[in-house]
Amino acid sequence: MRLFALAAPVLLLLTACTSVLPTPTPVPAGEGRFPVTYEDAPTFTGARDLLQRSGVLEELAADVDDRILVPTDIPIVAMECGESNAYYDPELHRIELCYELVDEFRTSFSAGGEPADEVNRDVLGTVAETYVHELAHALIDVLDLPFTGREEDVADQLASYWLINNTRGGPDLVLSAAESYRLTAQSTAPEDLAFDDPHSLDIQRYTNHLCYLYGSDDERFGYLVDSGELPEDRAANCGDEYDQLVRGWENLLRPFTQR
Repeated sequence: MRLFALAAPVLLLLTACTSVLPTPTPVPAGEGRFPVTYEDAPTFTGARDLLQRSGVLEELAADVDDRILVPTDIPIVAMECGESNAYYDPELHRIELCYELVDEFRTSFSAGGEPADEVNRDVLGTVAETYVHELAHALIDVLDLPFTGREEDVADQLASYWLINNTRGGPDLVLSAAESYRLTAQSTAPEDLAFDDPHSLDIQRYTNHLCYLYGSDDERFGYLVDSGELPEDRAANCGDEYDQLVRGWENLLRPFTQR
């Protein structure tokens, strides 16, 4: 069984040459839904309660359900997995979000001494990005979407595109996810870097997410360049990167978009 785990940054799905790609066939309206389920997990009651109280997964699922037509249900199941991760299972057509991962996010953000409400905000933002990342794997599978580059990078692109354009407070969610990647990169020893991993390195994912944010609104996120978090030479092309990202995903999803 092939499982897709958390993702990495992206090169691009489509460029101006979209006409050379096959056009997917639209699926019938209203067949598939995006239900949310929370499994019991006494060891991770805090993570489960945080997710359920926030309603973040239900809100994201409703946003997708309002816009995208899919031929089968794509449930997301929050559960205890025995490891800290998130997956799309192509045999069950479902996304599995591990309570262990939510706990790991909370530990990472708490280490910086943030107040509990800010920690919870950043945890939920990172959970949102994780869900949409895994949703990208699901859509590529059930809609047979074409793409170029590594699928993990492509999934990261959808997470940024979708959250920035279709989700309430989306840019702030992307910013929280970027910070999570920075913290993970900061705590990873050089000898532990996995250069053969299908995901890009966490520091690359961090920079890519900042680039997409800056490309979407260079006035609002100009401080990222001023502070040196986003290098000037990368920032110079972020507008084009973001425009390509949006054009690519909009072209891919157009045949499956609610009208």
